[in-house]
Amino acid sequence: FFANPLMWVGFGMAALFTVTNILAAFDPSVPHMGEVFSISPTEQPWNAFSVGVHFRPTILGLAYLVPQEVSLSVWVCYFLLRSELMFATIMGKQISGLPFDQQQGNGAYLAVLFFLVWMARPHLRDVLRKAFRGDASVDDSKEAMPYRVAVFGALAGFIFLVGFAVAMGLGILPSALLFFIVLGFGLVYCKLRAEAGSPVLWTFPYDQEKEILIYTVGSKVYSTRSLTMLSVFRFLTRGFFMPTTAYQADGMKMAPPGGVKQRHMALVIVVAIL
Repeated sequence: FFANPLMWVGFGMAALFTVTNILAAFDPSVPHMGEVFSISPTEQPWNAFSVGVHFRPTILGLAYLVPQEVSLSVWVCYFLLRSELMFATIMGKQISGLPFDQQQGNGAYLAVLFFLVWMARPHLRDVLRKAFRGDASVDDSKEAMPYRVAVFGALAGFIFLVGFAVAMGLGILPSALLFFIVLGFGLVYCKLRAEAGSPVLWTFPYDQEKEILIYTVGSKVYSTRSLTMLSVFRFLTRGFFMPTTAYQADGMKMAPPGGVKQRHMALVIVVAIL
């Protein structure tokens, strides 16, 4: 691999492009190619169909490995979003935030979460039977941790998070819903990364969990303190929690080929997080 001249040509081009753009961010006088090129129409209503070409060789190289059906879905959904905005402009709808791509992402993530749980019912029944009844017919010896530890650990962790939020002033129900959505979105992101191999960080509706709770029932049902605490916990919904779930899945997937036991890898991940 490293003796292949084509590899070094491709690596050199991508490295030159990336390094010059980084230097230009500190000193704009440095010659660089740039990353975003607009090819959007300039006249109404077609200018609502804004299209920007992001030229990033590193992303292009990683996207080459993405399955074709996933790549097609990305293109189709992107143009559908742009088309929604264009048709809204044609109809005279000047609404801030259109086409509400983040909010549509909320609905998509919640739908996928429900689908994942629904499809996992047989496995989840086995897990719960092993955790609560100690069913010997369910083998968890090759899993990252015993099912009983996983189930009761998850319950204890969730109760602690809700209790911590309640102690901070957030209501019990909003606390439970907030962490359910955060953890659920993390599960969906992990699944999408595992199956689609998306190389992009922000492939989840970030900073939306608070908005889901407020837009669904309105802000009047929450006390001032609860609204304040929802803002305090905003860092969970915008930061790097979602990608962390995918990194753990990557480690679990790489463990068996490397001769590492799943439980040893789980222990290393827990220690690294702490």
